[in-house]
Amino acid sequence: MKKPVNGGAVEEVKKAVTTVLNSLSKFFDKFQDVGIEILSDKTAENGVRTLRCQREFVKFTIILTPKDDSGTFADISFQRDGGKKLDIPNVPEDEVERTIKETLESTFSDKAGNSDENTAATASRKLRVTLQRITSAKETTINLTAIHADYEPSIALQDLDAVLDNEDFLDIITDAPVSFEINDEGDDYDIQPIEDFDTSTTCEEILKYALLLWSNVKTAHWNAIGTDFFTLHDKMAEYNDCILEDIDFFGELAVEFEFQVDDIANLFVKAVTDGYANKIDNSEGYTSDEGFFYLKDTISAYADVLDLYSANFPGDVQSEIDGIIRYWRKEADYKLRQQPGYRSYVQG
Repeated sequence: MKKPVNGGAVEEVKKAVTTVLNSLSKFFDKFQDVGIEILSDKTAENGVRTLRCQREFVKFTIILTPKDDSGTFADISFQRDGGKKLDIPNVPEDEVERTIKETLESTFSDKAGNSDENTAATASRKLRVTLQRITSAKETTINLTAIHADYEPSIALQDLDAVLDNEDFLDIITDAPVSFEINDEGDDYDIQPIEDFDTSTTCEEILKYALLLWSNVKTAHWNAIGTDFFTLHDKMAEYNDCILEDIDFFGELAVEFEFQVDDIANLFVKAVTDGYANKIDNSEGYTSDEGFFYLKDTISAYADVLDLYSANFPGDVQSEIDGIIRYWRKEADYKLRQQPGYRSYVQG
């Protein structure tokens, strides 16, 4: 049950919120000085402010939810793409800037106190690839025949592109397939030849992302609200049919090629635990602008994992996967961006 609120008190709260938000705008303007780019800045009618930000290759979201309670200003939420959500409730007005600043410092700090931890996290990322030089009368190409990464697919793809731009590395790739382990050392990559490696979890990695995308699609589908209800609701119905076809397709491939796949319920838990793509959850519902905005990252993450692991399948299957990737890339990078709701939400 909602408590009645005095109209004059509401106006006072709105004035206070506006004053603090104006002050915060000056604070956010300084983000670029520390290498943080604000991708979008949206303030809803209820005063909730959502910022999508990026530092280097890391994207994150800051949400400030104004409070009506006396003595506090806002609940603050941080969520790094590929990371867990951090909720800081009931932050006093004069502590908001400091709280945001300290949280960002703890997340991105290069100070000595965190350097060992950051180095260990980077060093633990292992990318294993099998490459083969293909020489014809017209050109020489490098063929990727197998791959496995134990970290976020989008970053693994960036690492692979960076390594394949290194002419010295390309010179050691032979006409016979050869495998390497690639470790990011910060300023450079440590690349070592290895024996053949295990790719048996290929379908499991793909299905984790597919199940997470399906869950987010259904969440947006069931919780669509607002004047553009049918725009979001009908599009999510289309996505639901497509992702279920994908899940069946990769489930059957796992059986056909004897890939290792865990129980489907466990796969979903693993997807959420890995945190490479966020599970959306909004009990208050999604307008079309919010739904399209939040779904884009999950769709892109799913396309990234398909892009990463398609090399582990035979050529005819790769062609089918290319069609799936094309569909989802076009949705995320073109069609979805053209939706009026998405564009208005990003532009604020």
